[in-house]
Amino acid sequence: MRSLRSIFVRGLGVAILLLAVSAIALRLSGYQIASAPPGPLPASLHDALISGDSLAVASYVRHRCFFGGWAQKRGCYEGILMELVDSGRVRLAMTSLELLGNMDRSVLRQGHEFTHMVGIAALKPETPLGPAFESCTGLYQSGCYHGVVQAYLMNHGVDSTQVAGLCDQVPLARTNIWLRFQCDHGVGHGLEMVYQLNLPRALAGCDLLPTPWDRESCYGGAFMENIVGARESGAHIHLVIAAKKQPGADPAMRPAEDEHAEHMQMVMPAATASTYKLRNPADPLYPCSILEDRYRSQCYGMQAGLMAESLGSDFAKIAKACDGAPPNMRAQCYQGIGTYVSGFTVRDHGKAIELCSLGSLKYQPWCFVGVAKNLVDVTSNPDDGIAFCHRVGLHLNKVLCFYGMGQEIALLKPLMTDREQACTRVVEDYRLACRFGTGNSLIPPPDLPRAEGSE
Repeated sequence: MRSLRSIFVRGLGVAILLLAVSAIALRLSGYQIASAPPGPLPASLHDALISGDSLAVASYVRHRCFFGGWAQKRGCYEGILMELVDSGRVRLAMTSLELLGNMDRSVLRQGHEFTHMVGIAALKPETPLGPAFESCTGLYQSGCYHGVVQAYLMNHGVDSTQVAGLCDQVPLARTNIWLRFQCDHGVGHGLEMVYQLNLPRALAGCDLLPTPWDRESCYGGAFMENIVGARESGAHIHLVIAAKKQPGADPAMRPAEDEHAEHMQMVMPAATASTYKLRNPADPLYPCSILEDRYRSQCYGMQAGLMAESLGSDFAKIAKACDGAPPNMRAQCYQGIGTYVSGFTVRDHGKAIELCSLGSLKYQPWCFVGVAKNLVDVTSNPDDGIAFCHRVGLHLNKVLCFYGMGQEIALLKPLMTDREQACTRVVEDYRLACRFGTGNSLIPPPDLPRAEGSE
């Protein structure tokens, strides 16, 4: 027994020695523990920055932040992204982040929050809204655009005239409906952030926007911020440029005292602290169930994210809860399930189809629409959603999926000729559904599923 113990101890000592030697070798080759303070940037990274080589930057970030748990890696990724943004290289930060997502699957799951962070940091106090907004891309559900608008509202306040005319300050958002949506959606995020998750107050701010379409787009941003920002692990409410860097900032806005505080947290003024009840565990449909009718469509479209907090990733139970929504809101609730499924499965089309199929046959077509639309929202490329729809099985599910793709194409492509060309990528039997969604055809497919209460 003593001999075995001796062998074990010697073996353990050898293993520890090997680990130590490996760590030293990796350290000498350039790897660092994710939480370790970054050292001087190597010449190769300087060269990458000068040339705008996003692949070299992404490889460097992955190489540098290799070790540690997700929290450590995330902090390391954030620190380098902030260096890029602070040096005025917003586009390089975005393209590098996209490539980093291909290297680290965890980045895909958190990509929207990373892009929010980049957008918030991109809006300096002296930078006009338009140029900062237009420095973004649509990567990861366009979070950069939303972050810019959030930061603008934090810097300039939420005066009613300011809110109503904000998106008119972005030249491209005056003519491009997709960018207009991103701006309006960002206003919803920003109002919810300024009012410290006081949802009714944020929604009332959205009501100041000029058209019903603008207001609906804003509501969606407020509901998204309400869900993500209120999570203990959520980052939206914590993604911040330090208040100490903002001239004239409210003295009540104090950055948190941790190593990432300068970029990563903004404490809201105490005067706006919310007394609004964020969650009701006894009611899986709260807050949608208590809101005025004009807010309900967008609310139910986001509700799956809230239900998952109490029901876990049991999508059969989430679908069952949606079956208890008002009849005219069930399709919207199912589409929200699809949006959540898309993020949960991280581009695994087979798994997404499996999870959407757990819902009732009557409403599951909208779940597939939610998945497909979210795929397009992440990449701004309709081909990603079209590829998913081609894999969907049941005919009615497929028809509605391609109709939803037509709607997405219409947002991304203002020219009818470009919309027509995009629909040619759809298999011929379902091309009419796509064309009806884009508006290129006024004749609906005869078997297009209809939501209750729709015309």
